[in-house]
Amino acid sequence: MEKMERIEVEVPTSVRGSVSKSGNVYTTNRRSVSNAWHVYPMTDGLPREKASKRERLTHFLLNRKLHYFMLFLLVLDLALIISGIVLEIQSLDSEVSALENCLEECIHDIDLLPEQCNHPEHLGNQRLHNAERILGYVSLGILSIFIIEHVLMMIGIGVRKFMSHVFYVVDFLVVIVSFVLEIVFQNNPEGGLLIIARLWRFARIFHGFYEIGEDALSDEREWKEELDQYKDIIKEAAEAIESYQDESELIENIKTEFDTDAFKMIVHVAHQMTQHPASIKEHFDAMKDDIDQKEESPE
Repeated sequence: MEKMERIEVEVPTSVRGSVSKSGNVYTTNRRSVSNAWHVYPMTDGLPREKASKRERLTHFLLNRKLHYFMLFLLVLDLALIISGIVLEIQSLDSEVSALENCLEECIHDIDLLPEQCNHPEHLGNQRLHNAERILGYVSLGILSIFIIEHVLMMIGIGVRKFMSHVFYVVDFLVVIVSFVLEIVFQNNPEGGLLIIARLWRFARIFHGFYEIGEDALSDEREWKEELDQYKDIIKEAAEAIESYQDESELIENIKTEFDTDAFKMIVHVAHQMTQHPASIKEHFDAMKDDIDQKEESPE
């Protein structure tokens, strides 16, 4: 049996999904929210007036517009990573070509080998290398925003709840490791972590696509829950209409059991009794006295 878990996130009644009658606390099915790989539902509008600072912070972080902005940054970061990898490949290819040309010049004349084997400090196309570094710095800025978002979310919902969601924890670890590796790669591109940093970029690509897919599934689940609610409302309305029709059929059946004039008279008398109960009582008393007198009189 599924249980219900109350998530202490203050949202207005305009939020799609199950909202309490007070319009303040979002309540939803435990399987769709407390699942470790699912995230909290998005919010719209403003928080309630008496919401605490942490509730307001959580409401802001779960805001639909902010969520779409962070999703845009995620897509932009993926584009920067892919572009950086392409630029790095082209830069390395230009370095290899430059080194091959240098070797050809060196072996062109064996006698002048020591003099001719001098190559510039930077081989290859420096524009490609500089462009790749610029994209790396922009990616660092986006990662910084992601780190701030996760720290604020940890403050808003609490460390324990944050750590109970595997999706949040994994995403936070990916962002932290990516941030550290990017800094190391930018400051020391020839260091021993170069291969790890490059491989981690591919891991970030897969993680980013997974997060985008999870976001799409979250929207689908949200729409499905809303559709189920509308189905329940329509079902209740249909049952009410069917009940009303059954009552109407019952009244029609009663009418057919009696003569039409007799049924109208009964309805008229009942109506008169509700409107003038005293006069109706006097009328029946008079009829009773008249019947008694007839019974007492000799035949």
